[in-house]
Amino acid sequence: MPFCTNCGAKLKDIDRFCGECGFPVKKLSQAPLKRQIMGVEHEADLFSSSRDRDEMLVTINNTNFQRNGKIEGQAILNLVNPQKKGMRVLLEIVGENRWVEWNEGGSDDFLERDNHFERIYEYREILDGEKEYITGSHIYNFSVLIPSNIENWRFKRESFFMKKLGFKSHQYLDQSTHDPRNLTWYLVVRFDKRQLGISTYKIVPLIFTG
Repeated sequence: MPFCTNCGAKLKDIDRFCGECGFPVKKLSQAPLKRQIMGVEHEADLFSSSRDRDEMLVTINNTNFQRNGKIEGQAILNLVNPQKKGMRVLLEIVGENRWVEWNEGGSDDFLERDNHFERIYEYREILDGEKEYITGSHIYNFSVLIPSNIENWRFKRESFFMKKLGFKSHQYLDQSTHDPRNLTWYLVVRFDKRQLGISTYKIVPLIFTG
């Protein structure tokens, strides 16, 4: 599944504009798109040796978290190739509502599986900004305080595209309530390179306990 290169939101293959920020969707060539979908853990399949690729490593104190607690850990970006104008190293904690729909296919005995992902909560922190990233290890320690009111992390990114169409925010922002214990949570640290849509990242599953 592709992602918006402006805000990072998930896109459908048929989207021409991002539904979150309105940024035009630029189609990538097949090779970069495959790398973006597969991620850094499988990027070795595209190259002759895993030692020739960049790598993101993440360790955290505990994958279970709760209100007023902390998620602490360390991210290590190992760069094989220097980036003269790397964009940023970004940490995100995301809570998603995921569900599956089964639709009838072309024949009576065939069902098509349709996976849905809806971002409900989001925390973002920039660990490093735009600069020249030299070859070697870049180490980032992080400590994230979980708010007592998890609604402070509610995903409410404004949509430039929807505003241009004349919609008010209450008409397109999700107003429904979700039990955060029933969502799919994960922490991701990614290094956004200057090349369009190319990132080196690591995802760590999380569990919200209340």
